[in-house]
Amino acid sequence: MRIAIIWSHSTWKSTLIKELDTLGYPIIEEVSRRVIKKVWIEPITMSEIAFLGFETMVYNVQIQEEDKLQDFISDRWVIDILAYCKWRIAYDFIKPWVDKRLLEVKYDYIFYIPIEFGLVQDDVRSKEKTYQQEIDNNIKELIKEYNLKVITIKWSVEERVNKVVQLIWTPNKRIV
Repeated sequence: MRIAIIWSHSTWKSTLIKELDTLGYPIIEEVSRRVIKKVWIEPITMSEIAFLGFETMVYNVQIQEEDKLQDFISDRWVIDILAYCKWRIAYDFIKPWVDKRLLEVKYDYIFYIPIEFGLVQDDVRSKEKTYQQEIDNNIKELIKEYNLKVITIKWSVEERVNKVVQLIWTPNKRIV
């Protein structure tokens, strides 16, 4: 089973993913965060060319990670990548890859996490509330554009975990 969780940054997603990980689900950790830590520059401050290279790298690593596993829960997805690209010039470059991926690979569940809590400060993401909201709006537009069947997961982290587990749980703690 392929499960994607999409959201803007700083929506308590990492906490949700960590909880699912402790339950034994195979997790693809957020690729963009790993790439950001390697290049040590926040995407919001990158030049357009550097941003295009960054997002290309994130897309390629995301696909490699997904293709290694048959079953997984992915902390972010190609739609997230496209949402960030829509904010900058990389959108037209990355979109054909996303279109192709969505035709080739089917996902069993797509969970969308809306912004419900205050902006979580970390050492990687922008601290600008307007930027967070713009990315969230881009994700919602892409959900409509691609006619994605998403399940919106709200409320506390515990309630989010319970809802996701309720939908994907099997007795042997595997996603099926």
